[in-house]
Amino acid sequence: MLRSLRSLVKLVAGLINLIIGILMSGIDFAGLLATVGEAELICGNFIMAIINFLVIALLVFKLVRSLNKMKEAEEAAPATASACPT
Repeated sequence: MLRSLRSLVKLVAGLINLIIGILMSGIDFAGLLATVGEAELICGNFIMAIINFLVIALLVFKLVRSLNKMKEAEEAAPATASACPT
């Protein structure tokens, strides 16, 4: 489980972030700063973490949804086969 999660994180970091960057015309949030008085808040990394989380959550949701559909199809197939008279 942990191994597949690491693979998913690498996929998001390597491929999906690249696609998001291309779609957003190369905008990189990692260097985004907000200055409040003399303090600088680095909020770009936080924005990228939120985007990564949302992408991973969407992928996991789609995976679980497809697995549930496959499971429902398996359960429905034997029930209809046994209901038919031979």
